[in-house]
Amino acid sequence: MPRFDKLFGFDETKSENGVWVDVPDGGRLKLGMIGSHAYNQALDKHIKRYRNLIRATGNLTVEQNTAVTIQVYADSVLLDWDGYEDEHGQPLKCTRDNKVKMLTKYPNFRTLIESYAGDRDIFQDDIEADAKNSSSMSSGPVNSAT
Repeated sequence: MPRFDKLFGFDETKSENGVWVDVPDGGRLKLGMIGSHAYNQALDKHIKRYRNLIRATGNLTVEQNTAVTIQVYADSVLLDWDGYEDEHGQPLKCTRDNKVKMLTKYPNFRTLIESYAGDRDIFQDDIEADAKNSSSMSSGPVNSAT
């Protein structure tokens, strides 16, 4: 029978501080989790300017939604990167401005980030190891001489 903690639990520290992910292009991304506390705070901050519009119309335009998403990802999801270069072949520093530029210019980059940062598995606690550790500790030391 499935366990809720194994299916839906996550490590809050990992979700906020991020985890490094090796991506197929050879670069590495440090990502926070979509839906984390930091994500929700950033979403609240960036959506404020659209609250009256949302109340009046019930939604945002695609362009407005994309603009909010980029700002939220830059503040809470895309935390760092390694192994990327600019168009001149120079290392590209992971600054907020560069994050916004890359997220705006390359929609497929946003899609890649969404696929990893929305994957709860990379942010989960090590439930199996925790269960083994607690059961071995409660059952006493294992005697390998028997």
